[in-house]
Amino acid sequence: MYQILLVDDEKLELDMLTNYVPWHEMGVEVVATAKNGKEALQKLEQYKPDIILTDVRMPILNGLEFAYRARQYNKSIKIVFLSGHDEYEYIKSAFSVDASGYLLKPIDLTELRFLIERIKTKCEEERLIHHSSYLLMEKYLKELMEESDETRRVELVHLLTLLPASLPATGQFYLAYVTIDHLDLPSNDNSLDTTLEKKLKKYKEEQDACSDVYWIPCGNYTFAVLHYVKPHLFEQNEQLFWKELQLTAEDTYALSLTVGLSQAENQLKSIHHLLIEAKEANAYKFYAGKGSLIHFPELNTINRINLDMDSLLLSLFRSISQMKTIETVMELRKFFQSLKTDHIHRDLIIAGVIHLIKSLGQQFMVQSDDINPDLLFSKQLSRLQESETIDKIEADLLQICETIIAELARKDQDPKARIVQKISHYIDQSLHKVLTVEEISKEVFLSPNYMRIIFKERTGETVLEYITKRRINLAIELLKDRSLKINEISVKVGYDSVSYFCSIFQKINGTTPMEYRKLILKD
Repeated sequence: MYQILLVDDEKLELDMLTNYVPWHEMGVEVVATAKNGKEALQKLEQYKPDIILTDVRMPILNGLEFAYRARQYNKSIKIVFLSGHDEYEYIKSAFSVDASGYLLKPIDLTELRFLIERIKTKCEEERLIHHSSYLLMEKYLKELMEESDETRRVELVHLLTLLPASLPATGQFYLAYVTIDHLDLPSNDNSLDTTLEKKLKKYKEEQDACSDVYWIPCGNYTFAVLHYVKPHLFEQNEQLFWKELQLTAEDTYALSLTVGLSQAENQLKSIHHLLIEAKEANAYKFYAGKGSLIHFPELNTINRINLDMDSLLLSLFRSISQMKTIETVMELRKFFQSLKTDHIHRDLIIAGVIHLIKSLGQQFMVQSDDINPDLLFSKQLSRLQESETIDKIEADLLQICETIIAELARKDQDPKARIVQKISHYIDQSLHKVLTVEEISKEVFLSPNYMRIIFKERTGETVLEYITKRRINLAIELLKDRSLKINEISVKVGYDSVSYFCSIFQKINGTTPMEYRKLILKD
């Protein structure tokens, strides 16, 4: 259905046009009316119609002046003039603004139908041309981004400037390399690609009419987005635009976008350099985390220095041997935070962690015949090589350490230690539920009072203190995930009341969950 804006200063004429012309039979919808050119300009911007039917003689701003301004706003809009004057000068003036037709009052419906059909045909032809042009532009831009030969790049730029929706050879360009995180969709599902592309274009149109955006698929849920933008708008507008789009993706689709931004470039033929920069910036999420906005000039130098794993090994041997999970977590957290701060190269980190895992396995296989090295190594090591962030490597290593501790605890001959291990395990697996001492005691076949005594004796803390500590520790980890809202985290760690969760969190950490998230994401 095409949309039309009707403009006439005579109320009776405007009512007749609106209510008595069978627009729907012609495949046209009246989206707005206006009584003069000035009002029509406002309606044009608000409703963005395909067709304008306007009187020529009107007060304030006549039809010809309005048409001239409307054409500046939208070159493809179709304009039909309506007049009671069959005069050569009016017709000449009408076609000087590329009018699609000129009708005399009173309107002949047969003539109007014929004209509307002709306009619709013209619109369809232009849309097909625009679609073909866009596909060609996408093809040329993709090739240009990946082309290293200077001569071929010059040819591609020339081809791009010849297209109807052409790009200039010079100007202000920058490129974003976007990856979509936290997805549970099949690899051949391109519905999200299309939805996000439309959202991007619509959002960009609303935010900034002085910038053109070209969305180029580069693989499953990975895109290069070229911006042609005025130089003075880059710093103040473009990074803000991407931050807003990240928030939209998080709120609307419950996913995060990692965005790597290149520097600005003034030659279209040089955008292959921008793609390299944008990819490097995106890859820096290894340190910054998924869902980050990373600008290439702000990247820190990646260091290739040998890692001292011996100190960490000794600490882990001690905490794991004593089956102290919390100490193990703290040792790993401190170590990986230093890796982030020093920006150690990804390959060196992975090599060091592989060595660490193998050393742990060899050490603790002596203590427990049930620890299978294949179980420890095969799955985790294969996942380790594919890790996109340092946080993921830390989480996988912690899982291995916890597996070893669990196996050692199971082999512990002290019946009280096994009971405490069973209590801790049940609590850790049930943090999302309402937990009571009575319920937990049933799991270990003890009275509530005796269970309290054993747990306090072995751990130095009460059952309720341990539950609270584990819930808050889990909440701290979940706060790193931008896709989770505070109320969702509250439920996941067993608090139905968000306000009570926030008060407990603040009591332990000295800050609210929202403030804590801002601090860790900022760092």
